[in-house]
Amino acid sequence: MAGNTRKPTVPIVHGSGLPGFLRRKKLPQLFFLIGEENYYKERAFEAVIAAVRAGGVEPEVLRLPLADLGPGELAQECATQSLFGGARVVFVEGTEDLAEEDLAAVTPETIAPNVFALVSLGKKAKPGHVRGPAGKTLIVNCPSLYPEKMPAWLQGQVKSRTGKNIPAKAATMVVQLAGQNLSTLESQLEKLDLYTGTRKNIREEDVRAIIGLEREFASYEIVDAVSEKKPSLALERMREGLSRGMQPTTIITYVGSRLRDLLRAKRICASRGQKALAAELGVHPYVATMIAKQAEDLEEKEIEDKLWLVLKTQSLLRSGGGPDEVLAEALIVRLCAE
Repeated sequence: MAGNTRKPTVPIVHGSGLPGFLRRKKLPQLFFLIGEENYYKERAFEAVIAAVRAGGVEPEVLRLPLADLGPGELAQECATQSLFGGARVVFVEGTEDLAEEDLAAVTPETIAPNVFALVSLGKKAKPGHVRGPAGKTLIVNCPSLYPEKMPAWLQGQVKSRTGKNIPAKAATMVVQLAGQNLSTLESQLEKLDLYTGTRKNIREEDVRAIIGLEREFASYEIVDAVSEKKPSLALERMREGLSRGMQPTTIITYVGSRLRDLLRAKRICASRGQKALAAELGVHPYVATMIAKQAEDLEEKEIEDKLWLVLKTQSLLRSGGGPDEVLAEALIVRLCAE
């Protein structure tokens, strides 16, 4: 109709379909991530970075909390090209509670070439009211997934990502045991895939085995954090173990046991390869893979030094050298420092 000044509708795509959309279409420069599901938002961030790289450009990646941005700073970030001549991917967080009338404050009017901005919004934002530069803007719908739909979601993820099958009852068991966080469920999926190897069907007993192994993962995760020299993360993992009812002495024993496994893994893999490791240590091949990966990140002398610290702490525990939890925390910090 003549005189119609209505602005064009911004295209909308569900978060799960964004990677496919970006492979088929020209890469937009402004993304509004609407909804409460952070899993889809993180995957959208990764998908945009991957799409930029697929175009032969290495992006500079920025995560910017809205609270840290002054007036006009976001517009400036979006209007400024990379100093290194590449691309910039800017993820603006902390905008979820903005009222619709405030959206203009986080909507850049112009975006420089090779700059791609993602703005995370909550469910208050209505797709029909969101606007951005014409032809350069995309709305990504990131709604929460209802708990009753999570088993089916997990089944679809297993099929599409691994080509394997997991029956509804087993998928429901994963959700019941692991919780309703999609990132956590994705992590369980990866563990199940590795645990079942070349087998095409994931069974309920596989789920029970993996969730049962979770109690052991705390010690592996502590050793992971120690090998990366991240004391805060290692202490966090130790406290998670304590919250599950593990005793400080048990955690120290587990860490010492894992360090011994790592020492043996270094020697076994060097002489006979990783296939011999599971049989030699008497563990499941899945666990052997974890141990071998950790061993790659540490030198043999470094493992020996860390093991000596564990033995010294165990001696202090037996002689009443201090509160168990304090000694355990001190050990973790020293393991990360060595």
